[in-house]
Amino acid sequence: MIPRDKFDELAMLRLQMSTREEIIPILPELLVWIQDMNWPIAAKMAELLRAYPEETVPHIKEILKGTDSIWKYWCLLELVKPMNRDHQLVLKEDLLQLIHHPSDDDRLEEVDVLAAEILKMVVL
Repeated sequence: MIPRDKFDELAMLRLQMSTREEIIPILPELLVWIQDMNWPIAAKMAELLRAYPEETVPHIKEILKGTDSIWKYWCLLELVKPMNRDHQLVLKEDLLQLIHHPSDDDRLEEVDVLAAEILKMVVL
């Protein structure tokens, strides 16, 4: 079920027909496919992942602590921003960290700006 490459539409079809029990254990491997939203399967993968906000939050926390600023940006934009406020609140400390201590790459990719935008939505 895990895509083999960025064009693996067949894997996406299998994933869309899969159960929660089948999807949840492979969420970390699926998150990899939104590292670049220009990939052909990325939009469908983001849509699929949005159905699992509670289950993806721990994995998103790890991505936000990492060094891949582009991946952080896409996670924030495609997964965190559309989440309901309760799930966003779980990420509050991670958002504050990105805002107050962004890496040079985070600044370049405007991860800090997007984190601030999301945090404003959370605290209002």
